[in-house]
Amino acid sequence: MSFGARLTLGVFCALLGLLVAGTALVYGDYWPEGRWGMLGGGVFCWCITLACLVPRSRPVVARIIGAVAFLLAFSYLWDSLGGANFWRALAVFVVMGLPGAYAALFAKYPHWGRHSAAFNTVYEGDREED
Repeated sequence: MSFGARLTLGVFCALLGLLVAGTALVYGDYWPEGRWGMLGGGVFCWCITLACLVPRSRPVVARIIGAVAFLLAFSYLWDSLGGANFWRALAVFVVMGLPGAYAALFAKYPHWGRHSAAFNTVYEGDREED
């Protein structure tokens, strides 16, 4: 992914994280589960921002993002066992959960798939000086 694309994604995710966290703090009592889910969404957006703007943080943040994607997809699949949404939950687990588990284990996006090269390409600005 180019520097401009990472910068744009990072800035918009930072703004979205502020918006989601602010909404959770102001209107958190209106949701049955409280504000913690929305605060978690804001932190998730800030993790994406960190991965976009700080190249050295990518291995750790990629594992966090992958683990969150895997756990959310797995919990959706688990809750849907025997229900009407099972096949949809299974598709979500295969499309989002398994690549999330791969990212959590290996700290990079899987190399297969149509557009995976955008996530695995290393640019000159990303290389660390020895």
